[in-house]
Amino acid sequence: MPAKEIREDHPSFGMVDISHVSHNGTYGTYLVGSEFRHHHYVTLTIRRAQKMRDLAREWWFGCEELISISFSESQFVELIGRTNIGDGVPCTLNHVMGERMLEPPVPVSEAKKFRADMQADADKCVASLEAAIARLDAYLEAGKMTKAELKQIRHDLYYDALCSVKAGIPFVQKSFDEKIENTVNHAAAEIEATVANMAMRLGVERIRELNDASPKLIEAPEVK
Repeated sequence: MPAKEIREDHPSFGMVDISHVSHNGTYGTYLVGSEFRHHHYVTLTIRRAQKMRDLAREWWFGCEELISISFSESQFVELIGRTNIGDGVPCTLNHVMGERMLEPPVPVSEAKKFRADMQADADKCVASLEAAIARLDAYLEAGKMTKAELKQIRHDLYYDALCSVKAGIPFVQKSFDEKIENTVNHAAAEIEATVANMAMRLGVERIRELNDASPKLIEAPEVK
């Protein structure tokens, strides 16, 4: 009489699956922490699990999905290759406890962000100059100005206007250059990781094809 099927549950039982996904859409999809649209990315899914035993064999299978997250190819490589650094790498939450998360917002280009920062510094500089000129006009209209008032105008012109031009705007420009360099490096890493993973998958598939087509030189002996 065959043994009865045994199904074992435990709160600690889980299964994790990593899949390489090819997006079928024309424009790809956005992922958290990346400016680009992605046609190839990695999805990690964690489920609760059960252990089965039947006919003297054991196997595991996934049950309730707990969380599903996606990474760009370079984010996944960074996650695996650079452990114990900060809080980790950004990822895109797809499902959490069965609830589908909203699509990531369309990222604002870094050029637009830095253009806004540059404009904010320029606006601050112009506002300070206009305020100082307005006070100076008022003093000239009144026909008198104390030394303290003159020092205050000089202070405002130097710290609010001149410092914005000499320090604030160059700092934004430097940050922009660094970010553009990082973006280019990120794009290169995405391309490299995508090509490497595609080559690896194609290689594995080719090996399987060759293995299926090749003659069997050695066969496992029968177990009696």
